[in-house]
Amino acid sequence: MDKIIGESGTRAVLSLPERKTMIYLVREIELSVCGFWIGLFRKDGILRPSQLYRLPTVDLLASSSEKGLKESESMMLADVESSEPRYIYLTPYGAELSERDLAHSFISALRSWSPKHLGLFFRQDIFCSEQRYHHFLFQLLNILISYATLSEVFLYVEKDEVNDILEVILKFKNQRKDSTNEILIFHP
Repeated sequence: MDKIIGESGTRAVLSLPERKTMIYLVREIELSVCGFWIGLFRKDGILRPSQLYRLPTVDLLASSSEKGLKESESMMLADVESSEPRYIYLTPYGAELSERDLAHSFISALRSWSPKHLGLFFRQDIFCSEQRYHHFLFQLLNILISYATLSEVFLYVEKDEVNDILEVILKFKNQRKDSTNEILIFHP
């Protein structure tokens, strides 16, 4: 969006961002700030989805990532009976999926829900390498930020990952500095 400022024949064009998206790096104790989370699970794991419903959000996401689920398809878990409803979209992760394909599968699922706030929970150890995890995160953010309804993204990070993930997020922000969507980053 361009805004014209000035008087009597002097015109200056000030280019303002059309949107702002805030990215928050959060840790366990802060997971309650967002009611819509997406995460990955290992295929052919030991847990059944029915075992997850009563777990707190962080435990649900961590257990499905660490122990895996006896599922092979993506699923949406919705808990609307509590005072603060929560929605958790889980999709299987495997080496056969590219980071870009995985990111697009999340977007397909999000289209029908159109959340304004989205939490991302990805354990680095589920990926083959730190580099692959960072590449995935970069790809996913690039696609998500283009998604019109999101105004806040909450990214779960472990205490020892904060600096590495912050570096990835800052590279991402710098790459998009000419975008019409201003990126603001908040971290612990």
